[in-house]
Amino acid sequence: MSNKSISMDFMQFFLPKKIANLIDFNTISLSNASFINQELSEFFSDSIFECKLLAEDSSLYISILLEHKSYEDELTSFQILDYLSNSYRFQIKQNEKFKLVIPVVFYHGNKKWDFKNINDFFSTYPIEFQQFLPNFEIIFIDLNILDDNVIDNIANILLRTAILVQKYSFNPKELEEKFIKILNTLYLADNRNLFHTFLVYIFQVIEIKEDKLVQILKDVPNNIKSEIMSTYEILIEKGIEKGMEKGIEKNKVETVINAYKNGISIQIIANITDLTIEKVEEILRNHKNS
Repeated sequence: MSNKSISMDFMQFFLPKKIANLIDFNTISLSNASFINQELSEFFSDSIFECKLLAEDSSLYISILLEHKSYEDELTSFQILDYLSNSYRFQIKQNEKFKLVIPVVFYHGNKKWDFKNINDFFSTYPIEFQQFLPNFEIIFIDLNILDDNVIDNIANILLRTAILVQKYSFNPKELEEKFIKILNTLYLADNRNLFHTFLVYIFQVIEIKEDKLVQILKDVPNNIKSEIMSTYEILIEKGIEKGMEKGIEKNKVETVINAYKNGISIQIIANITDLTIEKVEEILRNHKNS
Protein backbone atom coordinates (compact mmCIF):
# COMPACT_ATOMS: atom_id res chain seq x y z
CA MET A 1 0.00 0.00 0.00
CA SER A 2 2.84 2.34 -0.83
CA ASN A 3 0.77 4.10 -3.51
CA LYS A 4 -0.66 7.33 -2.03
CA SER A 5 -3.90 7.18 -3.99
CA ILE A 6 -4.60 3.58 -2.97
CA SER A 7 -3.72 4.36 0.66
CA MET A 8 -6.06 7.35 0.75
CA ASP A 9 -8.92 5.39 -0.81
CA PHE A 10 -8.40 2.49 1.60
CA MET A 11 -8.55 4.71 4.68
CA GLN A 12 -11.38 6.90 3.47
CA PHE A 13 -13.41 3.77 2.78
CA PHE A 14 -12.65 1.71 5.90
CA LEU A 15 -12.14 4.28 8.65
CA PRO A 16 -15.30 5.29 10.54
CA LYS A 17 -16.74 8.45 8.96
CA LYS A 18 -16.53 10.40 12.21
CA ILE A 19 -12.76 9.73 12.21
CA ALA A 20 -12.13 10.11 8.48
CA ASN A 21 -13.90 13.48 8.41
CA LEU A 22 -11.30 14.92 10.81
CA ILE A 23 -8.23 13.80 8.85
CA ASP A 24 -6.43 15.77 6.14
CA PHE A 25 -5.75 12.92 3.72
CA ASN A 26 -3.77 15.22 1.43
CA THR A 27 -0.99 15.15 4.04
CA ILE A 28 -0.75 11.37 4.19
CA SER A 29 2.70 9.80 3.88
CA LEU A 30 4.05 6.29 4.32
CA SER A 31 6.41 5.96 7.27
CA ASN A 32 9.52 3.78 7.17
CA ALA A 33 8.92 2.81 10.78
CA SER A 34 7.50 -0.46 12.07
CA PHE A 35 6.21 -1.14 15.57
CA ILE A 36 6.41 -4.91 15.12
CA ASN A 37 8.86 -6.70 17.40
CA GLN A 38 10.11 -10.25 16.92
CA GLU A 39 7.32 -11.77 18.98
CA LEU A 40 4.57 -9.88 17.13
CA SER A 41 6.01 -10.69 13.70
CA GLU A 42 4.41 -14.12 14.06
CA PHE A 43 0.99 -12.47 14.08
CA PHE A 44 1.15 -9.26 12.03
CA SER A 45 2.94 -7.09 9.53
CA ASP A 46 2.30 -3.36 9.54
CA SER A 47 2.16 -0.40 7.18
CA ILE A 48 2.27 2.90 9.04
CA PHE A 49 0.94 6.17 7.66
CA GLU A 50 1.38 9.64 9.11
CA CYS A 51 -1.15 12.39 8.50
CA LYS A 52 -2.42 15.62 10.00
CA LEU A 53 -5.81 16.58 11.36
CA LEU A 54 -7.87 19.15 9.50
CA ALA A 55 -8.67 21.56 12.32
CA GLU A 56 -5.86 20.88 14.78
CA ASP A 57 -2.11 21.33 14.72
CA SER A 58 -1.66 17.64 15.43
CA SER A 59 -0.48 14.57 13.55
CA LEU A 60 -1.27 10.92 14.05
CA TYR A 61 -0.18 7.49 12.90
CA ILE A 62 -2.59 5.07 11.25
CA SER A 63 -1.23 1.52 11.45
CA ILE A 64 -2.64 -1.02 9.01
CA LEU A 65 -1.95 -4.42 10.56
CA LEU A 66 -2.25 -7.35 8.18
CA GLU A 67 -3.27 -10.37 10.22
CA HIS A 68 -0.99 -13.33 9.39
CA LYS A 69 -2.80 -16.17 11.09
CA SER A 70 -6.00 -15.98 9.02
CA TYR A 71 -7.88 -17.65 11.85
CA GLU A 72 -9.66 -16.33 14.91
CA ASP A 73 -7.31 -15.56 17.80
CA GLU A 74 -9.12 -14.30 20.87
CA LEU A 75 -5.89 -12.82 22.27
CA THR A 76 -5.41 -10.36 19.40
CA SER A 77 -6.46 -7.36 21.51
CA PHE A 78 -3.62 -8.15 23.93
CA GLN A 79 -1.20 -8.37 21.00
CA ILE A 80 -2.40 -4.94 19.85
CA LEU A 81 -1.80 -3.62 23.36
CA ASP A 82 1.80 -4.79 23.02
CA TYR A 83 1.95 -3.17 19.58
CA LEU A 84 0.71 0.18 20.88
CA SER A 85 3.23 0.06 23.72
CA ASN A 86 5.95 -0.47 21.12
CA SER A 87 4.68 2.49 19.11
CA TYR A 88 4.94 4.93 22.01
CA ARG A 89 8.30 3.55 23.15
CA PHE A 90 9.50 4.13 19.59
CA GLN A 91 8.36 7.75 19.74
CA ILE A 92 10.12 8.25 23.08
CA LYS A 93 13.38 6.88 21.68
CA GLN A 94 13.06 9.10 18.60
CA ASN A 95 12.41 12.09 20.87
CA GLU A 96 9.27 12.81 18.85
CA LYS A 97 6.31 14.88 19.81
CA PHE A 98 3.76 12.22 20.68
CA LYS A 99 1.40 11.16 17.91
CA LEU A 100 -1.73 9.18 18.60
CA VAL A 101 -1.75 5.72 16.97
CA ILE A 102 -4.91 4.27 15.39
CA PRO A 103 -4.64 0.47 14.98
CA VAL A 104 -6.51 -1.02 12.00
CA VAL A 105 -6.53 -4.84 11.92
CA PHE A 106 -7.17 -6.35 8.48
CA TYR A 107 -8.41 -9.96 8.69
CA HIS A 108 -9.03 -12.03 5.55
CA GLY A 109 -9.72 -15.51 6.91
CA ASN A 110 -12.58 -17.70 5.70
CA LYS A 111 -14.56 -17.70 8.96
CA LYS A 112 -16.38 -14.90 10.72
CA TRP A 113 -14.42 -13.51 13.66
CA ASP A 114 -16.26 -12.26 16.74
CA PHE A 115 -13.54 -9.89 17.84
CA LYS A 116 -13.01 -9.40 21.59
CA ASN A 117 -11.69 -6.26 23.23
CA ILE A 118 -9.69 -6.50 26.43
CA ASN A 119 -12.59 -5.53 28.68
CA ASP A 120 -14.58 -8.52 27.32
CA PHE A 121 -12.21 -10.81 29.22
CA PHE A 122 -13.01 -9.12 32.52
CA SER A 123 -16.78 -8.84 32.27
CA THR A 124 -17.35 -10.69 35.55
CA TYR A 125 -15.63 -7.93 37.51
CA PRO A 126 -17.75 -5.17 39.07
CA ILE A 127 -17.88 -1.97 37.04
CA GLU A 128 -15.83 -0.20 39.72
CA PHE A 129 -12.79 -2.22 38.59
CA GLN A 130 -13.15 -1.54 34.87
CA GLN A 131 -11.24 1.71 35.21
CA PHE A 132 -8.04 -0.28 35.76
CA LEU A 133 -8.21 -1.92 32.35
CA PRO A 134 -6.25 -0.59 29.32
CA ASN A 135 -9.31 0.04 27.18
CA PHE A 136 -8.80 1.35 23.64
CA GLU A 137 -10.56 1.02 20.31
CA ILE A 138 -9.35 -1.20 17.47
CA ILE A 139 -10.73 -0.77 13.95
CA PHE A 140 -11.30 -4.37 12.90
CA ILE A 141 -11.92 -5.16 9.22
CA ASP A 142 -13.25 -8.67 8.61
CA LEU A 143 -13.31 -9.39 4.87
CA ASN A 144 -15.34 -12.51 5.52
CA ILE A 145 -18.43 -10.49 6.42
CA LEU A 146 -17.84 -7.62 4.01
CA ASP A 147 -20.63 -7.79 1.46
CA ASP A 148 -19.66 -7.72 -2.22
CA ASN A 149 -22.09 -4.85 -2.76
CA VAL A 150 -20.11 -2.84 -0.22
CA ILE A 151 -16.83 -3.71 -1.96
CA ASP A 152 -18.37 -2.52 -5.24
CA ASN A 153 -18.55 0.97 -3.74
CA ILE A 154 -14.75 1.24 -3.53
CA ALA A 155 -13.86 3.80 -6.18
CA ASN A 156 -10.25 2.71 -6.71
CA ILE A 157 -10.38 -0.16 -9.20
CA LEU A 158 -7.09 -1.77 -8.14
CA LEU A 159 -8.02 -1.62 -4.46
CA ARG A 160 -11.50 -2.99 -5.19
CA THR A 161 -10.05 -5.89 -7.17
CA ALA A 162 -7.35 -6.71 -4.60
CA ILE A 163 -9.90 -6.83 -1.79
CA LEU A 164 -12.32 -8.98 -3.80
CA VAL A 165 -9.55 -11.44 -4.72
CA GLN A 166 -8.32 -11.57 -1.12
CA LYS A 167 -11.82 -12.18 0.19
CA TYR A 168 -12.20 -15.34 -1.89
CA SER A 169 -8.56 -16.50 -1.92
CA PHE A 170 -9.36 -19.28 0.58
CA ASN A 171 -12.29 -20.53 -1.46
CA PRO A 172 -11.24 -21.42 -5.03
CA LYS A 173 -14.81 -22.43 -5.98
CA GLU A 174 -16.26 -19.05 -4.99
CA LEU A 175 -13.31 -17.25 -6.57
CA GLU A 176 -14.08 -19.08 -9.80
CA GLU A 177 -17.72 -17.94 -9.54
CA LYS A 178 -16.54 -14.33 -9.08
CA PHE A 179 -14.05 -14.62 -11.93
CA ILE A 180 -16.05 -12.66 -14.52
CA LYS A 181 -16.96 -9.94 -12.04
CA ILE A 182 -13.30 -9.52 -11.08
CA LEU A 183 -12.21 -9.41 -14.72
CA ASN A 184 -14.85 -6.86 -15.68
CA THR A 185 -13.78 -4.67 -12.78
CA LEU A 186 -10.06 -4.97 -13.42
CA TYR A 187 -10.36 -4.46 -17.16
CA LEU A 188 -11.63 -0.95 -16.50
CA ALA A 189 -8.21 -0.05 -15.09
CA ASP A 190 -5.68 1.47 -17.47
CA ASN A 191 -2.81 -0.63 -16.15
CA ARG A 192 -2.42 -3.74 -18.30
CA ASN A 193 0.42 -5.13 -16.16
CA LEU A 194 -1.88 -5.32 -13.14
CA PHE A 195 -4.56 -6.99 -15.26
CA HIS A 196 -2.14 -9.82 -16.09
CA THR A 197 -0.76 -9.90 -12.53
CA PHE A 198 -4.19 -10.61 -11.07
CA LEU A 199 -4.94 -13.11 -13.84
CA VAL A 200 -1.81 -15.08 -12.95
CA TYR A 201 -2.72 -15.10 -9.28
CA ILE A 202 -6.32 -16.20 -9.91
CA PHE A 203 -5.21 -19.03 -12.20
CA GLN A 204 -2.81 -20.22 -9.50
CA VAL A 205 -5.63 -20.34 -6.96
CA ILE A 206 -8.47 -21.92 -8.95
CA GLU A 207 -6.44 -24.23 -11.26
CA ILE A 208 -9.15 -24.03 -13.91
CA LYS A 209 -9.30 -26.40 -16.89
CA GLU A 210 -9.21 -24.94 -20.40
CA ASP A 211 -12.65 -26.21 -21.44
CA LYS A 212 -14.18 -24.76 -18.26
CA LEU A 213 -12.42 -21.44 -18.86
CA VAL A 214 -13.77 -21.28 -22.42
CA GLN A 215 -17.27 -21.91 -21.08
CA ILE A 216 -16.93 -19.20 -18.42
CA LEU A 217 -15.69 -16.69 -21.00
CA LYS A 218 -18.38 -17.36 -23.61
CA ASP A 219 -20.10 -13.99 -23.03
CA VAL A 220 -16.91 -11.98 -22.54
CA PRO A 221 -15.95 -9.49 -25.30
CA ASN A 222 -13.45 -10.99 -27.74
CA ASN A 223 -10.63 -8.54 -26.98
CA ILE A 224 -10.76 -9.37 -23.26
CA LYS A 225 -11.20 -13.09 -23.95
CA SER A 226 -8.13 -13.07 -26.20
CA GLU A 227 -5.92 -11.54 -23.51
CA ILE A 228 -7.17 -13.97 -20.87
CA MET A 229 -6.67 -17.06 -23.03
CA SER A 230 -3.24 -15.87 -24.09
CA THR A 231 -2.17 -15.48 -20.46
CA TYR A 232 -3.66 -18.87 -19.59
CA GLU A 233 -1.89 -20.63 -22.46
CA ILE A 234 1.45 -19.06 -21.53
CA LEU A 235 1.03 -20.33 -17.96
CA ILE A 236 0.16 -23.82 -19.17
CA GLU A 237 3.11 -23.83 -21.57
CA LYS A 238 5.50 -22.72 -18.84
CA GLY A 239 4.12 -25.37 -16.56
CA ILE A 240 4.66 -28.09 -19.15
CA GLU A 241 8.12 -26.95 -20.23
CA LYS A 242 9.63 -26.22 -16.82
CA GLY A 243 7.41 -28.19 -14.51
CA MET A 244 4.42 -26.66 -12.77
CA GLU A 245 6.36 -25.78 -9.64
CA LYS A 246 9.01 -23.79 -11.51
CA GLY A 247 6.38 -22.17 -13.71
CA ILE A 248 4.35 -21.00 -10.73
CA GLU A 249 7.50 -19.74 -8.99
CA LYS A 250 8.44 -17.63 -12.02
CA ASN A 251 4.93 -16.25 -12.21
CA LYS A 252 5.08 -15.34 -8.55
CA VAL A 253 8.28 -13.38 -9.18
CA GLU A 254 6.54 -11.47 -11.98
CA THR A 255 3.53 -10.91 -9.74
CA VAL A 256 5.74 -9.50 -6.97
CA ILE A 257 7.56 -7.11 -9.31
CA ASN A 258 4.44 -5.85 -11.11
CA ALA A 259 2.40 -5.45 -7.94
CA TYR A 260 5.17 -3.52 -6.16
CA LYS A 261 5.66 -1.21 -9.15
CA ASN A 262 1.98 -0.36 -8.97
CA GLY A 263 1.88 0.62 -5.33
CA ILE A 264 0.80 -2.62 -3.62
CA SER A 265 2.53 -2.97 -0.24
CA ILE A 266 5.05 -5.74 0.47
CA GLN A 267 2.75 -7.11 3.17
CA ILE A 268 -0.21 -7.52 0.80
CA ILE A 269 2.04 -8.93 -1.97
CA ALA A 270 3.30 -11.56 0.47
CA ASN A 271 -0.27 -12.39 1.38
CA ILE A 272 -1.65 -12.82 -2.14
CA THR A 273 1.39 -14.80 -3.40
CA ASP A 274 1.71 -16.94 -0.26
CA LEU A 275 5.37 -15.90 0.07
CA THR A 276 7.09 -14.68 3.21
CA ILE A 277 7.82 -10.97 3.54
CA GLU A 278 11.52 -11.83 3.53
CA LYS A 279 11.14 -13.70 0.22
CA VAL A 280 9.25 -10.79 -1.36
CA GLU A 281 11.97 -8.37 -0.24
CA GLU A 282 14.63 -10.72 -1.64
CA ILE A 283 12.87 -10.86 -5.02
CA LEU A 284 12.63 -7.06 -5.13
CA ARG A 285 16.32 -6.69 -4.26
CA ASN A 286 17.31 -9.14 -6.99
CA HIS A 287 15.13 -7.38 -9.58
CA LYS A 288 15.53 -3.75 -8.52
CA ASN A 289 16.46 -2.73 -12.07
CA SER A 290 13.62 -4.66 -13.70
